[in-house]
Amino acid sequence: MFGLGRTEFLSNSKFVDDVDLIATCFDKTTKLRFRSIDSDETQYIKFGGARDSDEISGIRYGQMKLPGYEARNFLLWPI
Repeated sequence: MFGLGRTEFLSNSKFVDDVDLIATCFDKTTKLRFRSIDSDETQYIKFGGARDSDEISGIRYGQMKLPGYEARNFLLWPI
């Protein structure tokens, strides 16, 4: 699932329609904390509330967990 283009990202998740929101939240918060393009640090994108969870997609309590290499893919997506 991760590493795909914007249109395929979360395609098997109930949050597929929230990809634009997630990308916007990434740009406003997570991106600002991203230390280095070479970082392998896990990144978190807060986009929803406590009821928003999809364990298979790495979403718990309205927050998506991304490995550093996947966060770099977000940096390359235009808004």
